[in-house]
Amino acid sequence: MPVISPRRLARLTWLEICKLRRQRLSLFVLGLPAVVSASVPQGFWLASAEGLQGFLAFSTALNLALLLGCFLLLIHASASIAWERSEKTLRNYLTGPVKRSEVFLSRFVALELEMLLLLSLVVVAAHLSTNSHFAFEDIRGEAIEPLFLAEDITPHLWLAIAYFVPAAAALVSVGLLVSVICATPAVATALALSLLLCLDIAKSVFSGRSNWVSCLFSSYLPTLFDRTSYLFGVQGMSEGKSDALWPDSSPHHWFVWIVPAATLLVSVTGSLAIFVRRDYAE
Repeated sequence: MPVISPRRLARLTWLEICKLRRQRLSLFVLGLPAVVSASVPQGFWLASAEGLQGFLAFSTALNLALLLGCFLLLIHASASIAWERSEKTLRNYLTGPVKRSEVFLSRFVALELEMLLLLSLVVVAAHLSTNSHFAFEDIRGEAIEPLFLAEDITPHLWLAIAYFVPAAAALVSVGLLVSVICATPAVATALALSLLLCLDIAKSVFSGRSNWVSCLFSSYLPTLFDRTSYLFGVQGMSEGKSDALWPDSSPHHWFVWIVPAATLLVSVTGSLAIFVRRDYAE
């Protein structure tokens, strides 16, 4: 098998990024969560939530925006290759002097960079919006003494943001796997969203009965039915809950990297094997 050229891969990745910049869906995927993250603290302020904790407004904005971002990223990844296949443009692209593996990997890298840009925009927008109206102070609740100090919450908040990255990266890879399998973007999108919702329902139903749900990468994403991610724990801590975060000895601190990494490896390997061998002449 010919060796992949890093230089050619970098050039193809840049071309993929340029293609994403021209797509309206990309602007929607990046813009809507950023608007939501900036709007949530403003909504709290307009609702006259005086005295609201800055950490609570910030973490709530992140949870809602990244929950929306997860679905949009999955939709974009799952429709990516299936859309070009249905429009008959993929086969023309593959006839160029490039390797199929390089074409696929460049698309994968571009989508992962989009995920990182989305996370950066959401965090910056939420922080600026929160900081304009609320203070990041100690968590007191109804107690006289602080329940949690601000300097103790901040590391957990940034750790929660870091924990989003591997799970979201795995989410993009799963979307690409679905996109390679399906022939139309509508089918690919429906299948990918159904898969994520089924995983969320499964871990919500069985989380109290078995520990196998720790092997689902969706356990570390903000999802609809089960508030298990570390970011939800930080939000609970901002509300004054003392047992909201994972204990220091919890295996989740390792699973949050291991499970998404395994999911990403399997998804990318499977997608690449199918993409390289599949006939896109139809």
